[in-house]
Amino acid sequence: MIVTRVLPAVLVVCLLVGLGAVSAGADERSPYAGVEHQAYGDFAYRTTNLYLTSYDYHAVSGWAESRWILGTWENARARVRPYVKTTLAASEHSLPWENTAVVGAGIEYRPWVNDKGLERPGLSWIKSLRAYVEYVSLSSLKEKTTSPTEDLRVGIDLWRERGLDPRREYANGTYEFAPQWAELYGNLAYQKTNLFMRDYRSLVFTTSVRAGARAPRLRGDLSLMPYAMAQVDAAERPFFWQNRLLLGTGVRIMPFQHSSSPYLNKTKLYVEYLRVADYLKDKPAAGTVPKDDFRVGVAFTLNRK
Repeated sequence: MIVTRVLPAVLVVCLLVGLGAVSAGADERSPYAGVEHQAYGDFAYRTTNLYLTSYDYHAVSGWAESRWILGTWENARARVRPYVKTTLAASEHSLPWENTAVVGAGIEYRPWVNDKGLERPGLSWIKSLRAYVEYVSLSSLKEKTTSPTEDLRVGIDLWRERGLDPRREYANGTYEFAPQWAELYGNLAYQKTNLFMRDYRSLVFTTSVRAGARAPRLRGDLSLMPYAMAQVDAAERPFFWQNRLLLGTGVRIMPFQHSSSPYLNKTKLYVEYLRVADYLKDKPAAGTVPKDDFRVGVAFTLNRK
């Protein structure tokens, strides 16, 4: 498709132009900064994982990703950063795609991250937009895969969270938090193989949101955090698992929100129910794929931006 061919080229050109502009306009404030670590992940017991009805899933599985930013070049508006990354997926089952180690390298361009004019309600999210190009290589941890083990990705993504950081700290060591909270993730990318098929060469899109409240209070400033969630997956390819609408509800707590360790204070323990509300393209044969999943797990973020 023409969009598939043109969009990656446009993004690459934008990244190159951005790198040139930032390098040319870098000020003495911070032309370069050292290594920065980011990490995020999710591990949970899942009843079905929305896999096959005939498969007795009932297992723990999940993933964790780390990114090391190798430097920062920025000016008054934009920022360019090269990085390396690792993504580990692990499962009690031996399914190949659930047991992998992926390593990669890329470069990101944030064209408005330092733009002071966007620090207004309704506009600040634009500062978090990130364009990127990355190459990744996969190794199987259990059963060997016959799928491609390399991928080239060109995309745009966005991560935003609200209400998870304290608004105020009191003298007795407790905190005041906003009564509502939310997390938003979105990604649009061209993927050469999707680590699935050699001639994949298609666009994929995903967006998910979790939004809720802090109530009731358990003790001190530790609260139950009930929420609703929605996720949309869409792709040029018609595979049903890449084209569906998921809806769900859950509750979480953040028991380490007072910790001075950045590896703990954004850790969430959760219980979640998830359901496939609709398939957007091809549908699986009736009765072959479960439409519900129940999950009990732990999710974490470290310095995610």
